[in-house]
Amino acid sequence: MRALTDTSGIIALLDRSDKHHQDVVKLLQTIEFVVPISVLPEVDYMVTKYLGEQVSRVFLEDISNQKFSYLTLDNMDIKQTAKFMKMYADIPI
Repeated sequence: MRALTDTSGIIALLDRSDKHHQDVVKLLQTIEFVVPISVLPEVDYMVTKYLGEQVSRVFLEDISNQKFSYLTLDNMDIKQTAKFMKMYADIPI
């Protein structure tokens, strides 16, 4: 099974003092985390700021070594996003 992860899930995985760390570690043993390109800048900023540059670098190395799947966006994804934004423009988020 695969699951998209967000910044909070990645930080919980990397930060051993996070109250959800053990839960995320257990979850990672049963599913594959897919890291969307859209969360990488935020993860890099937060991890570097709070856990240090080395932790951020190791995480990026893990992605490049395919420890985690990495989801990129193509032109069709951007077009679909714009379509949804227009479709739901009246809904405050």
